[in-house]
Amino acid sequence: MCAARKLDEAKREEIAMGALEVLRNRGLHNTSMSEIARSLEIKRPTLYWYFADIEAIFLWILDHTHEKLARYIAGQLIGVDHPLDALLILIRAEHEFFAAEGLQDFTVFLAQFLAMGSVADRERFRALVVRNVVASRGLLIAMIDQGIADGRVAPVDAAQLVDFMQTVLDGSFLRVALYPEHADIEGLLAFVDQTVLAPLRRP
Repeated sequence: MCAARKLDEAKREEIAMGALEVLRNRGLHNTSMSEIARSLEIKRPTLYWYFADIEAIFLWILDHTHEKLARYIAGQLIGVDHPLDALLILIRAEHEFFAAEGLQDFTVFLAQFLAMGSVADRERFRALVVRNVVASRGLLIAMIDQGIADGRVAPVDAAQLVDFMQTVLDGSFLRVALYPEHADIEGLLAFVDQTVLAPLRRP
């Protein structure tokens, strides 16, 4: 009996990221799986072996990107002592990661994809985002609460502070994608640090 054919994960990533580039260049409304296969110079059965449809490509990219992002952020947080510094590093690290991956417009592109997708597609997307956001949110809240407990952070609603910072992060990605010439991320971080975080710091 023959062993089941296994997926080549490196090939899957190559196809997915290549497909994303095709979709960005051609537009979501004008691209089919056949056109993706032709643009990537692979056979249609090969493309369908790895992905059932364009929605599957998007969901794989989203999940894979969040996994890589989580590893990158974890590396950036090594040695960070103050919990308020971690909030700033989170925003800076996410922008650095997406810039390095060439995905600065990924948030807007996903929003376009969702706008033309079904309710089921939106729910699948939301479940993936919630899974990743909730994990980082819980970790950051715990860090702030510990900082309050050991006297390094003034009493504050940790959940509200983390949610505010994540909202700033989401908004900053939209600004980079829509108005890159006015997207001064370092200036934004300096402003948030001085006006929001500095008053919460304790010696």
